[in-house]
Parts: sequence; structure tokens; C-alpha cells
Amino acid sequence: MVEQKVICKICNKEMKRITVAHISTHGLKSMNEYETYGEQLTEDLENIAEPVVKELEEEKVTMTYKERMEYLFKDKEKDPDRPFSQFLKENGVTEMELLGMIDKYKVGRELNVSEQIQRNIEQGKKEADKYKNKDEVEVTDVNIAESLEKNHGFTCIAVKSSPRKTWVLTKNK
Repeated sequence: MVEQKVICKICNKEMKRITVAHISTHGLKSMNEYETYGEQLTEDLENIAEPVVKELEEEKVTMTYKERMEYLFKDKEKDPDRPFSQFLKENGVTEMELLGMIDKYKVGRELNVSEQIQRNIEQGKKEADKYKNKDEVEVTDVNIAESLEKNHGFTCIAVKSSPRKTWVLTKNK
């Protein structure tokens, strides 16, 4: 027996069935909202005056591959062709977290601030592990400094503010 799959009309994800749990990730509260999703948008688009549509069609902005790469990677120290895993590590996110952010962005929902803070704290803990065996360290991330103090027996002896805020910590003996 071949299992039938359905495709979510919001994110195009293929699944066995559409559930309320899934549509809630798109900011919808009921199956009825999902069923009518996009109908109002379609109506609105159909009612747009034709001159406006023509004006939009005429105004096409394109970027070359080189221009797009320069725009996306303004920071010249980062290689645009670096591996995706390196990108995730640099930004302190997992692939699943990034996909969640993308889904929220697509449906216009804000990212949860507490999730962002928790992610930064967790990233700080991971980074602090790299410094735990040193006697003195200088870090530019408050989450790393806090983790070194709370979890690895360091004391902050100075905070430099120029050119970038830096915490100087020493290991307690």
C-alpha cells in the first residue's frame, strides 16, 4: 500500500497529514484558518488596479551574482564559499534553529527574544569551554565572561571599553 502524502500550502513541506501543531508553526490557530489561508490575499491581488500591476511588472530590479555576493558578504574576512557547517558555528545556531527562524520570517512572526537570549547564553557556555584551562583570558562576549565566572572559577579583573568592550578574567587559584 502506497502511503499518501500532502503538501503544506504555506511551507510546501511534504507530510502524512496537516496537523494543528504544524499550522501553528505558521502562526495559524485552527484548521479553518489554514483552509482559508491565502484566499483574502488572492482576492486583494485580483482587485488591484491594472496600472499598478503594470507598474510593478515594469520595475524589475536585478543583481548580478557578483553584486549579490558582495552585498551578502560585506565582511571581506568571511569566505562566501565556506562550508554551511562553519556558517552555523560562526553564528551559534543549529540547522533546525535556522530553519525555525526562516519559517517565522516567511510568515512574518517575530523571533522570540527569550529564545535568542537562551541561544546566546548556550553559545557563550560552549565558547567558555575553550578557555577553561587558561590562567588569564580576554573575551569580547559577555556570555562567555559570565560562563567563565559561574562555571569555571574565573574572576573578572577589568573591563576594557576601547576599541571593543573586552572582559579580562583570571582563574581563581
